[in-house]
Amino acid sequence: MNYLFGVIDSLTPEPMKDKMTDEGKVAATAISFENLSIKNGHIDYVNDSSKSALTIFGLNLNSRLTNPSENIFNFNGNAAMDSLKFRTEETTFPTLHIEAGYSASADLNKSQASINNTTLTVNGIAMKVQAGIPNIETFDFANLEITAENSRIDELLALVPESYKDQIKDYKIDGRLNLKALVKYNAKQESEPFTYSGNLEIRDLNLTSKRSPGSAEIAAITADFTSIDFNASISNGRVNLKLLEPMIDSTGQTNLDGNLTMNLKASGKIDNLYGAKISGDVELPDGKYSSPSMAEPLQKIDLKATLTPGSLNLQKMDIAFASSDASLTGQLRDPFPGLIPGYDKSFTRPFLTFELTSSKFDYDSMFPDSLEEAAAATGTDSIPIAIPLPDIDASGTGKFNSLIYNGVDFTNVTTNISVKDRVIKFDDVDGNVYTGKIQGNAAIDLSDPTDPKYSGTYKADKIQLDDFLEKFAGFGGHIFGEFNMDGTFGASGWDPEPILNSLSMNGDALLKNGKMVNMGVLEKIAEQLDVKMLDEEAIRDLTTKFHVEDGKVNLDDFTFTSRYGNWTLGGYIGFDGALNYKGSVLLTEEMSSVVLKKLNALQYFQEGGKTKRLDVPFTLKGTYKTPDPKLDYQEAIKRNLPTKGAVKDLLNNLLGN
Repeated sequence: MNYLFGVIDSLTPEPMKDKMTDEGKVAATAISFENLSIKNGHIDYVNDSSKSALTIFGLNLNSRLTNPSENIFNFNGNAAMDSLKFRTEETTFPTLHIEAGYSASADLNKSQASINNTTLTVNGIAMKVQAGIPNIETFDFANLEITAENSRIDELLALVPESYKDQIKDYKIDGRLNLKALVKYNAKQESEPFTYSGNLEIRDLNLTSKRSPGSAEIAAITADFTSIDFNASISNGRVNLKLLEPMIDSTGQTNLDGNLTMNLKASGKIDNLYGAKISGDVELPDGKYSSPSMAEPLQKIDLKATLTPGSLNLQKMDIAFASSDASLTGQLRDPFPGLIPGYDKSFTRPFLTFELTSSKFDYDSMFPDSLEEAAAATGTDSIPIAIPLPDIDASGTGKFNSLIYNGVDFTNVTTNISVKDRVIKFDDVDGNVYTGKIQGNAAIDLSDPTDPKYSGTYKADKIQLDDFLEKFAGFGGHIFGEFNMDGTFGASGWDPEPILNSLSMNGDALLKNGKMVNMGVLEKIAEQLDVKMLDEEAIRDLTTKFHVEDGKVNLDDFTFTSRYGNWTLGGYIGFDGALNYKGSVLLTEEMSSVVLKKLNALQYFQEGGKTKRLDVPFTLKGTYKTPDPKLDYQEAIKRNLPTKGAVKDLLNNLLGN
């Protein structure tokens, strides 16, 4: 503001003077100096409205204007700035050292101007600049072309504003970059007056981290782009997964390894990078992963996949743990952007069709018995989820030669598997368990990942009763035989204890032939009958309706037949071993004679040479280890007293009442 051009310089052509605005006249005067030189200049520029400031030290400029013919002007010169500092309220940009050699021309006869063969060097990075203005009177169109060849990427990153450098401070990036960009200005396109296009090439990219030993190497990255769309490719890329360890776990307790190779192409719209169409191939032949929340490390993952626009084709994904293995093939439709972390806009949910096979899948070994223990191992208060499930839907088949769950060994298991809205369903389950067969359906609802819900139906044939009782009631080794059962079940939780406590089941069970061995509960009852229980007692026709809830196995109408008689009882045994049963035993004629004889009442229960069968009620409480049975002989006599030949005071005489 301390200098004012008072007149239009004589070099400005007369026809142009009349057409110029006041601002244009000042500009014309400024460029009309035949020679302009600035030495060691200093500029301070402050814009209060945009809260920005520009400071230049060591400004040196040499410019010369020539007029080779009428209305044609050429400008040549060079400029340099020892330091240029620019800052806004939010960002401070790095200090720049700038050098430029320029050549420009103006043809006032055609109202055109151009910048040709201009070199610009910023902090050692050389660029070529060309520009053109087809009509300097209206200035409604202009274009600018910038070319950078063989530039070092680490030098380019030095130009990143300080506020963004924290994001890359732990990484070293090497490589060479070639860039050609064209920027166009068109005043007639009011909504988008500026457009751009160009191509980018990066060669021999190498990325390393100060926090991990991994690295990424890419032979070439190329991209053609406009302000609307782009096409890009990655050739011969290799990423050592250790590079990603700090991103996954900042505590350093997670181990990730393996070499991921890739050749990829992508195309799409600039304003929707998440919707890009991606194709190519990726391979990971030697992946490994472990963390404190995992009971077993992932010893190996062998992955080979191809990408086509809209799908990820899993040619193979073989995984191996110490106790388990699995192989997965299939196709994931619409993987992007649904699987991109942090993407929260609407998208088509990815859908996986697959075939899953496993020679051995030991769930009990792979996942911790207690999530609290796993949380303690990580040194955090959080409880990790045992089965992470991405937000996808799926449909496929599963085949397991051996499947171990909750201590039960299932074999030759086949099932149809589907996933919808975070609910996993296992339909048409068929397999072997405890030398028998099992069929059914099951579902796991993970909509609340902290409290999964389980439900299903089942039908089991020829199951070994001893194995079943040992697992679910804790008193194996006493009742043997094959039985059938069917019913429904439900439960919730992650840990075994809350699952058992919330378990609900309903069903029917049938045992045709079996045996009891050293059955302590029945031995106690036999003692009160004053008979000796054999070490091994045959049983037949055992039937019951049962239901499980509140940590108890409830038996309704539990009946079976032994050599002593027909037994009927109902009640429960808790998972803690507590007993609470009520029932009766209809003794055989032989056993009734033995008992009645000891009661001195045999003569009252005989008729036609036969003894009436005695029905003795009893209660069974205590625990399985210390049962407390009580037989009610008084009620038995009342219940079974013959109507003919009965003595009126029989009960008083027999029982002392």
